[in-house]
Amino acid sequence: EPPLAPMKTDQRTPSGGVLVSPAIELVKAARKTRKLKELQQAIASCRSLFWLVFLFSIVTNLLMLSFPIYMLQVYDRVLTTSHADTLLMLTVIVGGALLVMACIDGLRTAMTLRIGGWLVDRLGPVYLASGVRARLAGNPTSSSLIGDLAELRNFISTQGLTFFCDAPWVPVFVV
Repeated sequence: EPPLAPMKTDQRTPSGGVLVSPAIELVKAARKTRKLKELQQAIASCRSLFWLVFLFSIVTNLLMLSFPIYMLQVYDRVLTTSHADTLLMLTVIVGGALLVMACIDGLRTAMTLRIGGWLVDRLGPVYLASGVRARLAGNPTSSSLIGDLAELRNFISTQGLTFFCDAPWVPVFVV
């Protein structure tokens, strides 16, 4: 039943107490809409940072290809000619590429940690207030709101978000 539909007079709160008025249902619907609006605004505020994380993933995955290319060059150029100078230069170049890759991956991880923490800081008070209001109204499932926010933070802060950025590169590495 939509939240704005008129309530039947025999409906009661989940605890079996006082009759629920349509005005209370209207307020609950407005709060739920506000909570979704806050989440959408917070995600929209982070959109440019998500694109930067995706760009760092592209650079990281391109630099990750440097070691297979190094091995191909060693087998093709160094072993056939026995030039130690070529081996040294290839090793220095690939070592630098792997060092840059590690730095960019560290930056990407630090960014996702900060994004996740920022989202919790911004949305935590809204979700906490909403959960307390719902709990006071008799809704026993209201405690899951903070847990949902923690799951969102964990998804962004751990390898969940970076997995989706790295997934398009799987065919490149398989081939």
